Amino acid sequence: MNDDVLHLTGCILAGPDDEVGEAWVVDGRITYARPETNLDDAVELDGWFLPGLVDAHCHVGLESHGGVPPERAEEHALADRAAGALLLRDCGSPVDTHWIDERDDLPRIVRAGRHIARTKRYIRNYAHEIEPEDLVAYVRQEARRGDGWVKLVGDWIDRDAGDLTPCWPAEALKPAIDAAHAEGARVTAHCSTTSRRSPLPARPSFPPTLRTCATCTPAGTPRSARPATPASASTPAPTRAVNCRTASSRARSPR
Repeated sequence: MNDDVLHLTGCILAGPDDEVGEAWVVDGRITYARPETNLDDAVELDGWFLPGLVDAHCHVGLESHGGVPPERAEEHALADRAAGALLLRDCGSPVDTHWIDERDDLPRIVRAGRHIARTKRYIRNYAHEIEPEDLVAYVRQEARRGDGWVKLVGDWIDRDAGDLTPCWPAEALKPAIDAAHAEGARVTAHCSTTSRRSPLPARPSFPPTLRTCATCTPAGTPRSARPATPASASTPAPTRAVNCRTASSRARSPR
């Protein structure tokens, strides 16, 4: 159904307070402007429509013990689809989920590849555990494996210090981030910044000169602080999974 043009009419929820009466789906993308393509064979759908949501932080194929088999990863993707998310921002997984890209019935994924962490300084079985001298090579590898971004572990418990400390020295980070950019990828990092129990002042996980090169989200950010959001008009929206109600159900539903 991906090759079909869909003509949507009825109540289309383009935003929390934004309803439009007409839209099209062309080549997997939603547009509110009438397409210039031939619409003679467009599939007409009338009802209630919600453009696919974006799950901005998930880990398809990753559970508490590490990577899972494809059939379990499929359950992760199906759970997101059931919640209305049609585009997933996968923030690190040790398993290859590119096979999902071939499935028309599953959400699309923008993936970061596998986490990159210091040796014995992250959750077991989650990340490539390496030392700074190997960081550039692994960043290049995961930039090519992912879909435009790389996930580093910025800090973790340092057994020698007995507290959270930065994982990477600046002299290792800068060439690694440069390598990612050369591969056309961005860099993000899992950063806790400081231990809640520590009497020591907060220590940035990334040197000040590098924080503009990476996006750091504090660990433990409440799910409510990063909810799924409606896809924009330029966001890929799989035509096989437009969230909708039929015309008959629309007639019974309050506006």
